[in-house]
Amino acid sequence: ACLPCRKLKKKCDGMTPCLNCQIRGQAHACTKTEQKESCSFCRRRKVKCDKMRPCSRCVSSGRHLECMGSDLTDLQPEDELVDISEEQDGEIVLPQKRRTPDTSETFYDLPASESFESFAAHSSEQLYVLRPLQTAMHLYLRDPISGQNVDERVERLQLPQLLVKAFWQAGYNKTLMVKMFHDMPSPVRTAFFNGLHAIERIATSANMGEFAAMRCQQSAANGHSIFNIDDLRESVSSQANLGYWIMEIDPNTMVRTKLEISSGIATFLNMHPDEMLARLGNCDNWLPHSELEFFGSMAYETVKLLDSRIVRNLRILRRCPRSGKLIDPFLVRLTSMKERDAYGRVTRAMHVLQRLTPEEYDLACINEPETCRPLMDAIGDARGGEELLETANYDSLFTQSFMTLNESVQGLQHTQQLTAKIQQLFAPFVDFAISKKLLT
Repeated sequence: ACLPCRKLKKKCDGMTPCLNCQIRGQAHACTKTEQKESCSFCRRRKVKCDKMRPCSRCVSSGRHLECMGSDLTDLQPEDELVDISEEQDGEIVLPQKRRTPDTSETFYDLPASESFESFAAHSSEQLYVLRPLQTAMHLYLRDPISGQNVDERVERLQLPQLLVKAFWQAGYNKTLMVKMFHDMPSPVRTAFFNGLHAIERIATSANMGEFAAMRCQQSAANGHSIFNIDDLRESVSSQANLGYWIMEIDPNTMVRTKLEISSGIATFLNMHPDEMLARLGNCDNWLPHSELEFFGSMAYETVKLLDSRIVRNLRILRRCPRSGKLIDPFLVRLTSMKERDAYGRVTRAMHVLQRLTPEEYDLACINEPETCRPLMDAIGDARGGEELLETANYDSLFTQSFMTLNESVQGLQHTQQLTAKIQQLFAPFVDFAISKKLLT
């Protein structure tokens, strides 16, 4: 067992980090070996250190990469710059360079007037250039959920196979997803799974075209249109307050083949673009909402699977990428657009995030209440933007998890209300499947 679980006398799953530490937001502290001394920064400041590596104080102050013991305290601080231009006797004027505390590599901050090629031509040193990323990043993928790669915990959930890939390839942590479905009250899970099975039966039958035509007529009546993602990418990239990620899908296997993220989307989630792309590719992202909000958003997107455009106004919970601790939340408008082939199958999906002020969120609640935190109205949660931001961390940890629904009378009432709402959302699919004798 890890040290935190031993101190709290909790059962540990033996993983690093373990599930208990992830839920408590202390993934950085999950270790089985105890450090014998405080880190160098805590000793200098004469403050108490938890003796983890990195310790909680270094994580909170943004110095997690420099958290070390006494054997490395004599290294030069990271922010100390060394000007070596005078040592070159005027032959070559080098930019300022610095050395990191944990390596002997030299990093150069190139001036905007000089290119990397011209600088490398007159320099014999090995270069590591620090330059901010300004372009979109791409990642080509193989099928992460096929054959022997399917997790046993996922198989036990008995989800419809066609939808397992859609859920797990969204990029979220598999352990947290399994925990959400495991803690979900039985009536809610049964209603949700019945709707998913109805969708799977319709999608694999000869009646899919008839059902799609019925839904497309309703979408056309609501003013939904077809989108060109290439055109949307150019318009979104030019706006500083927007960020996007694009997923290319093989329509024959429903498998992700390529991911693309904009340089601004990682800023929304407090991540470096490299890390966000890696987490999306490896399905290792934290859930961006509380469990109830995440489930509502997922169920709303599922019942709108035939729509080419889906708009949701949500509350995003940001976490420290290393420690997992909750930091400042914010409100967003998430717009999902799908590009289809001639047979109506999805080939690309684009998701655009736009940050909202509390006033803009409150206005959306008046004009489009069904898009604001879907399903939360079923349990009587219609709070305004300011209150949502103030209570975000408390909601995620205590009041809006499925485990808490079974602990009070009010939670049991919310379970009944949520079950009725799920049945209402999936009623068109279930009724159509029953009418065509696809379900018994």
